[in-house]
Order: sequence, then structure tokens, then C-alpha cells
Amino acid sequence: MLDDKTVWVAHRYASGEPTDGGKMRVPTLKVKQANGQLRNMETNADKSKVLKDTFFLGPVMDVAQNEEPDYAYPKFKYEPITNAQIQ
Repeated sequence: MLDDKTVWVAHRYASGEPTDGGKMRVPTLKVKQANGQLRNMETNADKSKVLKDTFFLGPVMDVAQNEEPDYAYPKFKYEPITNAQIQ
């Protein structure tokens, strides 16, 4: 519903320049290189690689795995549940 105040807002929207429909865009990213210089990432491929490398770390390969896990001593002896207990 338009009234005497909102009609001018509607007019401004209707007569303004067309837009991209609200598409989201990632702005140009500035990334610090190993040598200390800044590099602009402008293509989608470059931006996605930078974001992936920043938020998703690679696997750690130097973690030693124990051959036998060290579990706590059981608090009680395990006994299977009987049909009588279920009924």
C-alpha cells in the first residue's frame, strides 16, 4: 500500500538504474604472499582457493598412532541382556 510518504520511495526504486538482482559477490581479496607482498585475487577460482586454504586446513600427517588404545578399566562385568529382562 502506498501513501504520500512511501510513494516517493517506490518511485525512486522504479526509476533507478537496474541492478544485478541482489547477487552476492565476493570482493577482490588481498592475500599476503610468502615474500610479504600483497596480491589481489580477482577471479572466482583464485578467491575460492584462498577461502578453502584459509578455512579448511590440510590433514596432519605426523601424528603418531598408538598400537593398543589405552582404555579405562571397566566399572562392571558385561553380561548380555536376557529375554526375561526385556519382558
